[in-house]
Amino acid sequence: MSDLSARYAENAVQNFPNGVIVIFDDNLSYKLVGPDELPFSRRKASEMVDKSVHELFGDVTGAELEPRLRATLGGEPQSFDIQYDGRIHHVETRPTEIDGNPYGVLVTQNVTSERYTSEQLEILNRILRHDIRNDMAILLGWAEMLDSHIDEEGRAHLQRVLNSARHILALTDTARDVIEMLVSGEEMERKPTSLQSTLGVELTLRQESYPDTEFIFDEADLKFDVLANELLASVFRNLLNNAVEHNDKDHPIVEVSCESDADSVVIRVADNGPGIPEAHRETIFDAGRRGLTSSGSGMGLYLVTKLTAGYGGEVWIEDNEPEGTVFALRLIRAETSTDDKN
Repeated sequence: MSDLSARYAENAVQNFPNGVIVIFDDNLSYKLVGPDELPFSRRKASEMVDKSVHELFGDVTGAELEPRLRATLGGEPQSFDIQYDGRIHHVETRPTEIDGNPYGVLVTQNVTSERYTSEQLEILNRILRHDIRNDMAILLGWAEMLDSHIDEEGRAHLQRVLNSARHILALTDTARDVIEMLVSGEEMERKPTSLQSTLGVELTLRQESYPDTEFIFDEADLKFDVLANELLASVFRNLLNNAVEHNDKDHPIVEVSCESDADSVVIRVADNGPGIPEAHRETIFDAGRRGLTSSGSGMGLYLVTKLTAGYGGEVWIEDNEPEGTVFALRLIRAETSTDDKN
C-alpha cells in the first residue's frame, strides 16, 4: 500500500483506540491490521497482513464473513456479531476508496463480557421472578395456614418464620430491580409518574407488612407527578424498609412528607431509630455497604441512589429531631401534576 493509504490506516487506528482496525481489498485479503498488539487475539496484527479471511479464521468463520465483506466492497455497510476463538466480537464495516481502488474498513471490538453479562443477568432475573419468588410465596401461604393450628408459644416461632420469609421476598425485590436497572443501560426512560400510585401504594403495603410500625403521612401530600418510571416504587420500598428494619424502638415510627416548588418535589422519610453517624453517611449509599446492625444485602440504598440519579434527582441524609434519621429525596417535578389537573 502507498504512503497515503498507510496514513489513512494510521488515522483510522487512532480514531478507534479500543478496537481492532482492518483494511481489506477485493481479494478479501487483510492489507493492514492495527494496532499490532491486538488486545483480544492470540496473534499479532503483523502476522495477519496479506492473509485471507479463510486463512485467518478457517473455512467455517471465513464462509460467514465472506458475503458480508463482499457486500461492504459493493457499497453496503455491515454491522453484526461473530463468534471466534471463544469470544464474541462486534463488527462494523464501511466501504472506502484508497488510491482509486475499492477497500473495506472493518472495526471489531470484543463484546464477550458485555453480551454474556447481559444474558446472565436476564437469566438471574427470571430465576428471581419465578423460581425463588414462587417458592417463597407458597412457603408463606403454608405458614400462614398454620396460625390457627398452634398454641401461643408456637405462634411466636411462626411469626419469626413469616418475618424471615417476607424479608427474603424483599431481598429478591431489590435484587430483581438492581438487575433490571443494569440490563436497561445507563439511559433510563423518564416519564410522568404519580406519587400516589408509587409511594402511596408502597406505604399501604409496608403498613400490612409491618403492623407494629406506625406510619404517618397525609395522602394529600402525594398529589404530585415526578419524572421517573416503574422502578420508582423500588426506591420508596427500600427507603421505607430501611426506616423500619434498622429501627431499635419498641414502637417504630416512620413519617413521610412531601413538599414542592415549581421544578421539584422533595420527599422525606423520617424515623425515630438510632440515627446514622456522620462518618457513615458518605458511604452508606455505596454498593454492598451494610448498616452497623443490618442483615440485608447492602444493595437497597445503592439502588436508591442509582435510580434517583438516573431520574435527574438526588438523595441525602438529615438528622431527625429529637432522634432518628431522615432520608430526603429530590425528584424533578413533571409538567403536569394532580393539583394542576384540578
